[in-house]
Amino acid sequence: MLYAYELSLERERENIPFEVQKVVDNEDDRFIIEHVWPQTVSDELPEHLHETINENSDRLGNLALMIIEDNAGNQNDPFEKKKAAFDESKFRMLNEIFENDEWTLDHIEDRETRILNVIKSRWPDTVAQEADSAVPTAEDD
Repeated sequence: MLYAYELSLERERENIPFEVQKVVDNEDDRFIIEHVWPQTVSDELPEHLHETINENSDRLGNLALMIIEDNAGNQNDPFEKKKAAFDESKFRMLNEIFENDEWTLDHIEDRETRILNVIKSRWPDTVAQEADSAVPTAEDD
């Protein structure tokens, strides 16, 4: 899903080819999934956010595809430190995330909606569409 989203961002901006097979095969373990809000909350993060971060760190909107070299030593850092570290990333989704001055639950939810819209346009749910069209309505009576 993250690959499909990255591909959609690439097509919008520069139409740079991004090869799915390299990501899927991941032969050299180069591609990883980054949690923008970390999986392990550090003391550097405000205490009032710890519970919210713990409850939402694994949400789709908080995940990003990246290469392992970009992530060295940044896994549990606060957003501000990660932003500085990922400033020059070639991944469009990281650029999109770190264009923000902060990372909040609203940002995660908005991004999750954008990702899901890309996924739904790429892989429409034809089963649900067929079921919807088969359900009789009041007009059919």
